[in-house]
Formats: sequence, structure tokens, C-alpha cells
Amino acid sequence: MLKTLNLAIRFLLELCGLGLLAYWGVQVGANAFLKESSSGSACH
Repeated sequence: MLKTLNLAIRFLLELCGLGLLAYWGVQVGANAFLKESSSGSACH
């Protein structure tokens, strides 16, 4: 019983960590894209 509960908690914490990592990646990626597009420099 305790082992199953421990595994369930670890699984939920892992999902939360992955969700936070994905959220952080989207935020950083969006900021980098906005910074690049607002600078007006075009690479040709």
C-alpha cells in the first residue's frame, strides 16, 4: 500500500515538473521570438 502511494506521488510530481519545464520553455521561447522580431534586423 505504501509503495503504491509513493509511486503515485512520484508520478504526479514528475508530471508537475514536466509541465513547469514546458511552461518555462514556452515563455522563454516567446520572449526570444518577440525580442528578435521587434529588433527589425532582417537576415538576407
